[in-house]
Amino acid sequence: MRRLLHQCDKFRWIDLSHPSREELNEIQQEFNLHPAFVQDCVDPIHLPKFERLGATIFMIIRLADAEAEHDADTIQDLTRKVAIFVGPDFIVTVHRVDPDQFQILTEKCFLDAADRRTNGSPSVDNKLHLVLVNFLNRALRSYNIPLEKAEDELDSFESALFGREADNNMLRGIHIVRRRLSLTKRILIHTQDVVQRLSPPGESLSPLFQDLRENLSTLVFLTDELLEDATSLLNIQISLNSQKTNDVMRILTVFSVFFMPLNFLAGIYGMNFEHMPELKNEHGYYYVLSSMALITFAIGVWFYRKGWLPGSGELDRD
Repeated sequence: MRRLLHQCDKFRWIDLSHPSREELNEIQQEFNLHPAFVQDCVDPIHLPKFERLGATIFMIIRLADAEAEHDADTIQDLTRKVAIFVGPDFIVTVHRVDPDQFQILTEKCFLDAADRRTNGSPSVDNKLHLVLVNFLNRALRSYNIPLEKAEDELDSFESALFGREADNNMLRGIHIVRRRLSLTKRILIHTQDVVQRLSPPGESLSPLFQDLRENLSTLVFLTDELLEDATSLLNIQISLNSQKTNDVMRILTVFSVFFMPLNFLAGIYGMNFEHMPELKNEHGYYYVLSSMALITFAIGVWFYRKGWLPGSGELDRD
């Protein structure tokens, strides 16, 4: 669907939402766009990029999808691609975002441009680039909600990590958050390359472009920090699971040590040889039981002093 979003004496903004091949061909011929750039518009998983050919700039950026599923872990599921052609007197956007949502986004860009002029910002000679900068800033803001959500999830995982409510599903949840953050960082790094290569047409717009770069750097730093937190939580959860396994193995070992000498004594006196001297002893049975009880008590005291029994102290740690 083709729409005219804005038109004035300086430029016009044409938007194509869910375009057909015929609409793309018409735009290509009307604005003399390179066929390779138009072909990139069709690729749904293309990462952000920047190309310049003559007076035309071609960019691909990706907006975070606020309606993405909780377990979404692909670039296509987490973000929405927007291809942008910028010429001397036009902007053409190609995307598959909801048309109404995209129109609201562009209207906010024009309002931002009007506010900058009203509030005494540096004089703007080229409205096209001003609107473009505002659009890129709005695109970056779409990542705020997913990053805040990831931060809240990591805080929740961290609070439950050492509590009783920790379970095996937490490991999968942390991995999903880490996967999303990793993809987000990858997209933002490519977007950073796009913004770095985008130069202002004049000194009046330099502060706005610098502000755009700073906003993007802040997002990259925050994403990298959250990614490190997610990796740390993932390693801690794996370590805790290993510790639980070691605790179970230690308990089984303790019980096996208790029964090993008892099984030895029972095996010796269970052979039933006719000429075993202890068989004729009147109190032999009680001597063996006493020996077993003494051995069990000695082993228990030794394990207690080692701190290997639940609730025991660590009085003698090697």
